Amino acid sequence: METVYQELVIDRTVVEQKLQNGYQFDIGNYLGRGWEIYKQEWLTFSIYAFLALIILTIASITIVGLLFTAYPLMLGFFIGARRVESGESLSIGDMFGGFKKLPQLAILTLIPVLIMLLITLPFGGVMMGMASISEDGGTMAEGVAMGSVFLMYGVMFVAGIVLSLALFFAPYLIFFGDYSAIEALRTSWSLSLKQPLLIILFVILIGMIAQIGSFLCLIGVFASMGFAYVCYYPAIKDVLFTGKQINEENKLY
Repeated sequence: METVYQELVIDRTVVEQKLQNGYQFDIGNYLGRGWEIYKQEWLTFSIYAFLALIILTIASITIVGLLFTAYPLMLGFFIGARRVESGESLSIGDMFGGFKKLPQLAILTLIPVLIMLLITLPFGGVMMGMASISEDGGTMAEGVAMGSVFLMYGVMFVAGIVLSLALFFAPYLIFFGDYSAIEALRTSWSLSLKQPLLIILFVILIGMIAQIGSFLCLIGVFASMGFAYVCYYPAIKDVLFTGKQINEENKLY
């Protein structure tokens, strides 16, 4: 039996059509379809979420560890959802197939880290300089330091939104379309700009759903995380593989 990542291949012609004509992004539909898939193998998805969190926790000790685990583990939910939708049996081992394209996925993880680092370094230098001046009684320096903090958070917030859009489709373009990391970022950014508000809302909702379980019990967070990330499958599939396009008059066809 072929593995899932061999069955699904992104057709660049389809992507170009979506870039030109747009696409529909139906959040309610994706949550509903995600739930239908998740409930069929809820235990497997939950166990995988548990293992993924353990791996990510260990890997977060170093940035290097996250480079090698973050996106491959996220892709595991997509792989698992695809197998369930196709009527195939699902095992935990199947969901670790996301490590196939590790080099480009690692580069994709590194890029936003470097961008955020470049943003914080100048502000960090200003704050350190102002802090040393304020030790000598400079109240203006304290004000500049505080202003730098607020400005830094504002810039990071905007950068976070931009990166969320640029990264939304990127790992799937790499894994299923053999895009390079830079090419995937550019394409994902252009695709996301077709429905930026809905995509940002979707990302926020998924984040909230993933955290719901933590308010119930420790085990619940694995269940909610499993469901949340399975919902990426119908969304990504609709845009990159199937889905409905929108012409210039915003009419579906």
